[in-house]
Formats: sequence, C-alpha cells, structure tokens
Amino acid sequence: MTNHTVQNPPSIATFLKNIFELKKKPLDTDQEVHYVLGNESADLDSISCAIGRAYLLQNRKNNKNIYLPIINIPREDLALRKDAKQLIKILQISPETLLFEEDLPQAHYNSSLRIDLVDHNALTKRQKYLEPFVSSIVDHHVDEEITYPLLLVKDKLLATVGSAATLVSYEMMDESEFIWTPDLAALMLAPILVDTSNLKDKAKTTLKDKEVAAYLQTIAGDLLDLKTATELQKAKVDMSGFTIPMILKKDLKYFQEASLVYSISSIPANAAVDWVNAIDFRQELAQFVHKQDLDLGMILTTNEEERHFIIYTQNAERLSQLQEHMQYIKYADSLELIEKDQENNFLIYKAPKWMSRKILQPCLQIEKLM
Repeated sequence: MTNHTVQNPPSIATFLKNIFELKKKPLDTDQEVHYVLGNESADLDSISCAIGRAYLLQNRKNNKNIYLPIINIPREDLALRKDAKQLIKILQISPETLLFEEDLPQAHYNSSLRIDLVDHNALTKRQKYLEPFVSSIVDHHVDEEITYPLLLVKDKLLATVGSAATLVSYEMMDESEFIWTPDLAALMLAPILVDTSNLKDKAKTTLKDKEVAAYLQTIAGDLLDLKTATELQKAKVDMSGFTIPMILKKDLKYFQEASLVYSISSIPANAAVDWVNAIDFRQELAQFVHKQDLDLGMILTTNEEERHFIIYTQNAERLSQLQEHMQYIKYADSLELIEKDQENNFLIYKAPKWMSRKILQPCLQIEKLM
C-alpha cells in the first residue's frame, strides 16, 4: 500500500476516493494505518475535522502512512445530519467514499494501528479497546486527562475555541508547505460558522475562531459564503420527518464516570420545546435508555433565550439522590428545577442559553452518585 506524496493537492472528493481505494490494498511492512476519529455525536465539526486532519496528515511531505477519516456513527445515521449531507453535496463528495464506525478495526491488537482523536479526548466505553493506539489529539473540550501509552505531549493539542475545526485549520496554517484548496477551506470554515452562528455567538466565539475564519473565507470564496453558512445552520436544526428516537440519536454523546454510563442528547428547541411535557416523549426517552443499557439519559434543548435540561433515571431510588446532587454542582444557581416527575423518574430544569453540553457535562460529576 505504498503512498506517494502528491505535488498538486487533490480536491477533498478526490482525496476521499483515493483513500477509500487505498484501504482495500495490503500494507507495506513499515506502514502504520491511522484512523482519524471524530466524536460519537458526529456533528459537522467532528466530520470536517476527521476529514480535514486526515487530508493534512496524508499529504505531508515524505509521509508513508495511511490516514483514514472516520465518521464515528453507523453509516445509516448520516441521514440524521442534514447540514453534513448538504455540505457533502456542495463539495461534490461521493457519500460512498466516506468511512464510518463500522470501518474501525475490531482487533484488540495490531502493531500497525494508530488512532488520532479529533473533537474529543476520551473514547467511549465501547471503543476503549482503542486506547492503547491513540497517538494524537486535537480537541476543544475539557481535558479528561486519560493516559494513553503512545501519546506524546507534543501530539496533544487542546484549547478552548468555538469549534475544533479552528484548531485543525490552525495546524494547517502553521505548516509552510501546506497548500490549500477552496473546497478544503470550505470544509473547515463551515463548522466554525455553524458552531458560532456566523461568529456572532459571543459565548462561543474566540479571537482565534475569528482569525482562522477570516483566513479561510479568502480561500473558500463563493463556495461557502455567509448565506450558505446560514442555510447549513437551518439544516442542522431541521427535524422534519424525524421520529423521536431519530431526534434523540441525532446529536448524542455517551459518557462514563466510575461505573455509571449515561448519554446527553442535544436537541434544537423547535424539535423539543413542545415535547418537554409530552408523555410519549418521556416514554421514548425511557425506552431509549433501557435499550442502550444506560444508567441515565439526559437531554439539553437549545433555544434563543433558554434551555431545558431533562434527566431520566432507570433507578427510581436515585431520583431524589440526583435532585440533591444537582444542588451542589458548579453552576447550580443557574439551574431552576421546574418539575420532578416521581412517577416516571424525570427531573426537568430550566437552564440559561450559555449552558451548552460542553460546559454542563464536566460539572455534573455523576461519579459522586456511587
């Protein structure tokens, strides 16, 4: 599977087609296969970072290894991400050339295997078998301080910015010989603009986001202007035609603290605000948690002014324990308990707009419930 450095940079579509074909060929004895792995919510940021960073690493001068971008969901779930599907169409990417969760190696040991994490720094419970192979991290979330035997300090980049794509793009900008193409710039610019509401969300947008976005806009040109970015933002929250289980899965992350495993679904208000009090919605969440064998299921809705934070537990005895615990977490004063549904094991809180999943989850400290 010998790989030669390309002098004229390929388009993103061509790169993905080539890498898809390379995957099928046998390895050379001195080659490593790197899976550039986005997080399990597989939002636009995670997808763009996986593809973009694989593109960067694959096309480095004198590279001899193979870098495979992985969208960390089942292939069938891409249909739930309308913004990603729209960007894929804009960039003329063939969906058949994309790699998904099922393309990850299942073997627990392989000397040529490497994992490069983007947009997260801790593997989920079902992917922990990959921990011995993690060799680099680029992420904008709180450091979960996992020890990876192959990870060197210089290969771990964590910073608080609005989008992980900002960090991956900055990594590209920092390489003097790297050659940009308009479609690559559009691929990386899209999640920055979507995640920061066209750089207008003051709670998320940093100076580095603005600097990188300005640079990318000069290269992407008309391929991704503000109008297109706004259309992607609308597509992101478009839940038309989705069932409740599909909405729960659309932007979902799993977490484990001690032996407790839980999920947090992020749901746009136009899909959830009418359902906060709906019995069928609560029943669907309870069934989802049961099927996934989780201890807790959580939902954080989004809205222009406020959010709702919903907690469901399968253990009825844990409900009051959870309620008490929530009074002492960081930012507890910003959460208002508006309902305790003892019959169905739900707690429902009102939360401020700025309290995103990225901010809230590290504060929960669910392990203290043990």
